[in-house]
Amino acid sequence: MDLSFTVLNLLLIYFFFMSAQPLLELINVKKKYSTTEVLKGISLKVQKGDFIGIFGPSGSGKSTLLHIAGGLDTPTEGKVFLFNTRIDILPENERDKIRKGKVAYIFQFHYLLEDFTVWENIEIFAHLLGVEKKQIPSKVEKLLRFLRLEHRKNFKPSQLSGGERQRVAIARALVADPLLILADEPTGNLDSHQSEEIFTYFHRLNKKGITFVVVSHNENLKKFLNKTYYINDGILSDKLPS
Repeated sequence: MDLSFTVLNLLLIYFFFMSAQPLLELINVKKKYSTTEVLKGISLKVQKGDFIGIFGPSGSGKSTLLHIAGGLDTPTEGKVFLFNTRIDILPENERDKIRKGKVAYIFQFHYLLEDFTVWENIEIFAHLLGVEKKQIPSKVEKLLRFLRLEHRKNFKPSQLSGGERQRVAIARALVADPLLILADEPTGNLDSHQSEEIFTYFHRLNKKGITFVVVSHNENLKKFLNKTYYINDGILSDKLPS
């Protein structure tokens, strides 16, 4: 047998296996607060390039699921793997090292710094995430152009519309080139037109290779997704609840 042929095949098998590994995996995750069981044995795989939507009513466990998925919280039972590393058993500082720059969060409330301009909000976050200093100006400029915010770069958050503020939050999340974005009701405070616009940006970013997991109650946004799940009373399913 040709040794070089064998080595080549082993390498191909290895790279295929590695590429097939999920970016994020939850295995039988449960979460209990006092006597209230919020998540009841949830399993989920997120592959590179996915655009996943998780829908459910308020109080169904959507936000708790997302926080555990990103390592902001830990499950009472079950396992969470992020980039092939089990994170639920790690201390918070170790979880932070694994997700820093690779996982970004977009929340319903933008949490912008009110005393700083649009440009400064993004720039400050870039420094915190360890983006190389000389790269920051070009990255910020590129993001502002992509999100149609160039004309607002010197404005403060109070001078922006709701949709513009959320676009700044998206730019801030993207500044370190994350592999995975976790979005918690990112259009919850926006009207239907603004919601459509935000998800259009998400869709364009997904086409560029960024993986998304979005939790929402707005089922009109399903057309952008490649996988849809429903959560109700702490149970996740790919079937619409009856």
